[in-house]
Amino acid sequence: MTELWTLAATSSITSPDDPVFIGKRGTAQTPANVSRRLKSAIAATNPKREGMGIAPLSERVTPHSLRRTFASLRYVVGDDPITVGEQGGWSDPSFPMKVYARAVKRREKLDGAALEQFDAALQWAQIGTKRETASDAGGEIPQLVDGKRRSRAGN
Repeated sequence: MTELWTLAATSSITSPDDPVFIGKRGTAQTPANVSRRLKSAIAATNPKREGMGIAPLSERVTPHSLRRTFASLRYVVGDDPITVGEQGGWSDPSFPMKVYARAVKRREKLDGAALEQFDAALQWAQIGTKRETASDAGGEIPQLVDGKRRSRAGN
């Protein structure tokens, strides 16, 4: 989010109050246009994903579902509600906590391939967190094992 504020504040072609992402006419993107662009990006990306052995993204993905996924994964990896609320753009951080933190409980009901996919998403979600990494801590990267935070060694 900081990068977007910086872009808006320092752009030589717009003022700080103008939208960061604009359409062809220089106006703010509409929800329909953002959805169309997302679907185009998914359609262009899926063949590459399949070629790499990665499951394709559903054409039903929406900006809202991405926001939901973001919040759910952030809570599962242990981010605090204030940070999640700020990064997700919610004015009241209690709202996403009430609605999306349920993902922690959903994991307990999964098994097999669904559990593996959920845990893979959690590993991906930990990229870019402010937690120490193996290189700066000289140790283990935390991960979830049986729904609890553990080191890779299982301590």
